[in-house]
Amino acid sequence: MKKKILACLGVVLGIFVLTGASQTLKAEVTLVDGFSVSGFLRYELGINVGQMNPNNSAYQNERNSLNLSRTFLQTEWTYKPSDKFKLFANIRVTGDQTEELSGQLGRYNAFPLHDPKYNWTLMEKSNNDFRAEVWELYGDFTLGDTWLRLGRQQIVWGEMIGARILDVANALDRSWNFTFEPEEFDLIRIPSWSIRGSQNIKQDCIKFLKDLNVEAFITPGDIQHNINPEPGAPYNIFAFPAIFHIDTKNNRGKLEYGARVGGLIGQVYATLDYMHLYNNDFVFDFQRFIPPGPGRPPALYLAADYNTLDLYGTSLNYALADPYNLVITFEGSWIPNQPYNKAGTKYPEIQDKGTWNYAVRFQRPTQVIPPTFLHASFCDIQLQFGQTAIEGDPHKILGPSNSKIDRTTQRITIQVKQPLMYNNLTPGCQFIYDTQNAFLVKPSINYRLGDHWYFDVYGVMLGGSDRRPGKFASMYWADTVYTRFTFQF
Repeated sequence: MKKKILACLGVVLGIFVLTGASQTLKAEVTLVDGFSVSGFLRYELGINVGQMNPNNSAYQNERNSLNLSRTFLQTEWTYKPSDKFKLFANIRVTGDQTEELSGQLGRYNAFPLHDPKYNWTLMEKSNNDFRAEVWELYGDFTLGDTWLRLGRQQIVWGEMIGARILDVANALDRSWNFTFEPEEFDLIRIPSWSIRGSQNIKQDCIKFLKDLNVEAFITPGDIQHNINPEPGAPYNIFAFPAIFHIDTKNNRGKLEYGARVGGLIGQVYATLDYMHLYNNDFVFDFQRFIPPGPGRPPALYLAADYNTLDLYGTSLNYALADPYNLVITFEGSWIPNQPYNKAGTKYPEIQDKGTWNYAVRFQRPTQVIPPTFLHASFCDIQLQFGQTAIEGDPHKILGPSNSKIDRTTQRITIQVKQPLMYNNLTPGCQFIYDTQNAFLVKPSINYRLGDHWYFDVYGVMLGGSDRRPGKFASMYWADTVYTRFTFQF
């Protein structure tokens, strides 16, 4: 098997050399009129500089040296014969070598996003170490002020740093690098078979409202939920007692939908949003308990339910011109039926609670370093404050793994990126602080060589005293240093 892995890496290296030697490749390769392809080929290596994952004590007995080794080919095929029609396909081929190269890990499935019963909807072929898939496949139709998209697609209505407030229409594939990628959710947001459309409305009745737009989507049955790392995987976040017998529910065949209205009021672009969804993360519900008997251990049967949600949201974007050059973004949502577990019960029982999430972000390009020094460009500085608040008495409900919940949770985020050397070298850092004393730090540096090559080094450090499940510090063991080699075409 190791010889096969080395052979695969050799093939990847050969492709890098051959494509790097070609001087005719462009950012997008036009095959014939209206038909083009772009994408990237990447190798990513994550070196474990933390501790052994305590959730994997049943699968390994020493600290693993690697958290990730993955080869990733993404190709984006576009056919656009006219301005009124476009056909798009995102085809991905991925190989994972983490288990083979880090011998301390036990056997696990690196590609758990798989559903044999509904395999056609995922359009994939995979095993524990390899996956080929049609990640996205849709057609765009434009007729005047009407736009329609049909097919397997991502629906992105939110834009906050490290937070999903309105960006919740699609679940996440957290199985391989959790949410630590520099692109955050772009590569792990799971597309769904949906119908999506928008209509620009010309109106003179409301004088203060301009650029009125109505957008809606419907997902008629292709309901996905967050995919977490498998037991034994480097970022496995669960260690369930042997007594647990979990029946994982799904909502395949059911319906999700949403709509938003947006428009420009003065210098503020505002939206009002509504979504009817199923919770992306499960909550346990009691089924039955079988007491121990002769030669039989006790058994607690639980249902991992993904309950329905109704989300009411809004977003505001306001750009201040010179001399401020400041963009202010606000996102907020109210979910009246967010599911939690009841506190004080013998067995898990679900209870809904109204939950309010919001964040405000300030973004400003600033000349921090003189442009004469290393040909520096404007530094992108972002500051974000977010809060989650739960109605009622938080002592009556429990969070993940029966953890205590606070009535309010606050997060402060600072992100800085400073392009240098004509934007070819970009150091940066993201820092997220949970005021209950937990933090995430992601320093990074990106170097671009020409139009096609770039090289990343970034780190992930998590810590703090608040190690409750769901907090950054609960993954105190997951500190990693990553390198990425990417050829982009």
